[in-house]
Amino acid sequence: LDYCLRGLRLALRACGLGAGYATIRSTTTLGAGQDGAGGAVVLDLLMPRRVPIEAGQYFFLCVPSVSFCQWHPFSVVGSRPCEEDGSKGTVVEIAMKGLGTWSNNMVSASAQQLLTGKPILMDGPYGELAVRPERYSHCAVFVAGVGCTPFLGLLEELQEAQMKGEARTTDLRFVWSLREVELYTHYLPLLERAAERGASIDVYLTRTTETELQQLEKSARVNVHLGRPDVPDLLQSVAKHYRATHGTGASGFAAQTHDGCALLSCGPNSFVQSVIAHSATAGKPLAGNESSSEFALDADVTVRFDVHTEVFEF
Repeated sequence: LDYCLRGLRLALRACGLGAGYATIRSTTTLGAGQDGAGGAVVLDLLMPRRVPIEAGQYFFLCVPSVSFCQWHPFSVVGSRPCEEDGSKGTVVEIAMKGLGTWSNNMVSASAQQLLTGKPILMDGPYGELAVRPERYSHCAVFVAGVGCTPFLGLLEELQEAQMKGEARTTDLRFVWSLREVELYTHYLPLLERAAERGASIDVYLTRTTETELQQLEKSARVNVHLGRPDVPDLLQSVAKHYRATHGTGASGFAAQTHDGCALLSCGPNSFVQSVIAHSATAGKPLAGNESSSEFALDADVTVRFDVHTEVFEF
């Protein structure tokens, strides 16, 4: 029965039935050649009705002007209500990288201003986070490349919940490793807002030279590094912060509740598996010679990382 229902769902989607309509309000093309290869595009999509969307969810998209039959899943970067011209719709932001024929055609069409105003089909939203970060005092996000898309919106969503007293999170760390400088530059304002609200933001540019780095827009709040992140060392730092507030010498509600640390990761499988493997090591109790540092550590505290992962193979 389950397979029959899945087959029916796919058949309806292929016909455009059961999906909602939307309009491409605007597009932003990032670092693309004429064929779209190596570039990316950020879409602002207007749905004509209010749709509740949470961080980590995704839609299946069909863009008839590019291909009438193809549907592709994309994570939501963010969403917001839209009341322009009296409409009560929802604006959904989607980012995609040009990798295959369809996505390269999307980037190329965006670069030629051929997508704005075009109708599309959207099926969703689907999915939810297996780990609810607002229930944890500590949350760490490790993403690579365009794998940032499921969790960029989480930064703002989680911090807004903090300000309303709806989230327990007091320590938020965001680590992003990427090749595309243009993608970093586009989302720098979002990262700066998150950092201004207290999040620790580290960006690692893996294919940028020192000279190119000096030419980038500077940020006083976002930490930008050259090269790849040292995942084991960064996870150890997260664990140390956790122990500093949950050890026997800590005070307040955090010291009384060992709620674990929410760990979210998205990117290529090798990156995600590295985060998972090193989180198990970082969470172990410290040896005696490791228990002294700038933090008030408790060497007997085991840090439990509750992990949610998504794999984007690019």
